[in-house]
Amino acid sequence: MQTRFRNLPVWMLTALVILPVLVVAGVGMRMLLREQQRLALQAENAQTRLLEQTAERLRERLESVRRDLLTELTRLPADSLDEGLMDLQRRHPLVRNVFRVSEEGDLQLPSPGIYLDAETREFLQRYEVLFSKRMRWFAPEGEQPRSRIQKISPALRSEWRPWQWADRDALLFYVSRDDGQNVIGVEIEMVALYARMNVWMRDMSARGDDLLILDRRDRVLITTGERENRSLGLHTEMGALLPFARLGMITDFPVGEGYPNAYIYVAGMFGVLLLLCILGGTLGLTAWVNRSRKEAMQKTTFVSNVSHEFKTPLTTLRLYSELLLESRVTDPEKQKLYLTTLRDESERLARLVHNVLDFSRLEMGRGRLHPERLRLNEAWDAVMARMRERFEGAGMEVELPEQPCWGFADPDAVAQILLNLFDNAIKYAAAGGVLRIEAARQGNMLQVRFQDKGPGMPKSETGKVFQAFHQVDASITRESGGTGLGLHISRRLAREMGGDLICEANEKGCTFIWTLPFAREENA
Repeated sequence: MQTRFRNLPVWMLTALVILPVLVVAGVGMRMLLREQQRLALQAENAQTRLLEQTAERLRERLESVRRDLLTELTRLPADSLDEGLMDLQRRHPLVRNVFRVSEEGDLQLPSPGIYLDAETREFLQRYEVLFSKRMRWFAPEGEQPRSRIQKISPALRSEWRPWQWADRDALLFYVSRDDGQNVIGVEIEMVALYARMNVWMRDMSARGDDLLILDRRDRVLITTGERENRSLGLHTEMGALLPFARLGMITDFPVGEGYPNAYIYVAGMFGVLLLLCILGGTLGLTAWVNRSRKEAMQKTTFVSNVSHEFKTPLTTLRLYSELLLESRVTDPEKQKLYLTTLRDESERLARLVHNVLDFSRLEMGRGRLHPERLRLNEAWDAVMARMRERFEGAGMEVELPEQPCWGFADPDAVAQILLNLFDNAIKYAAAGGVLRIEAARQGNMLQVRFQDKGPGMPKSETGKVFQAFHQVDASITRESGGTGLGLHISRRLAREMGGDLICEANEKGCTFIWTLPFAREENA
């Protein structure tokens, strides 16, 4: 059964994954559309309630304005009404014009018999039907909305009266004594009133929704936002205090027929994204499995290589130490040769252990470098002193630069990099017979080139040789040993010191290029 499943075509496997997803997506789409309709209705009801609450709060603010003007008018002294009205016009921001009508119904203020400015003449023209007694100041009780007429006492009434003239809306507020014959009042400054309402509306605006006031012809009088080309979502009447206006709301939540279509589009996009995520996850999981399998194979090879690398020197150490311990070798020359071999094999084991430990520290982030000004000539001279016999035994000559080379690096890391590069040259480039080291300054960096004349490597391997556990020849039976960690550790150390380590394939041999921060000489 498992074999048949593995042998299914790719398109069939893909269909087995996609078809259930499409069914689930279709059912989910239907459920989401129903839920969307319910939420849309719920959101519209919530917005309607919010708009009504906002309108009610605005009505309360307008009512407070009306009460304030009523207080101002009723406390004017009876013996100096004209002076009091003119003072009210000067100091109150919501008062545009004032007027007083006598008990006989004649206009007393502004006085028609004196010179009048253009504003006053236009004011008298707007309300000419009232001032000429062709229209009553107060309609009989029961014919006007209660919120417009308020009977304060048997001898005092007030009226908040909307007015339209020349396609413009206006407001009058006046009070009367003596059955409506003695009238004093004010014309509201609409610009100032709208400005004050704009401030109120901005304070009341919630969730970034834009509020606006529209007149009878849907012209915008006030708006709290700057959105253009947006249709009005919800609206409500402002009531008797502002009967020619409506309060509207433009919200970030669309209300109308376009919302379900947009919702279907967005849901479809999410469905496509879901399919892409499933396919991407499948591909990513496959890549992760392949990478994990490759890493597991590399680690298995690494363990085998390390076991082989340990076994060879340990066998030599045990054999030579037993021969020397049992005094089977009496020739002084052979004893010296055996002791030298024991030393070389122990150093080989030490390098192997150090590479494994350094790799572990780097992987766990425990490596701590302490860069300082360093004369590299002294560093490679010290490493050469330790490895001279190995170079001579391999028949290699090392050409070192004669000029002083100064860098900014950690001494231990430099020694580790040099040991790995020299060891790599002895293992793989001894046939070339020479290792040439050149150093030159490149801007703020010092570039050190290690060039050999060995068999080299393919250009495709120049980047892979720095991968952990990677070896050009991964078989255990290759001529040279190694764990595949030396160059990886060297590049990690070089980069942590602010430089890099790369490899170039030449026609004959290869070149390792090590860059590190440049430092000036002490006496420069």
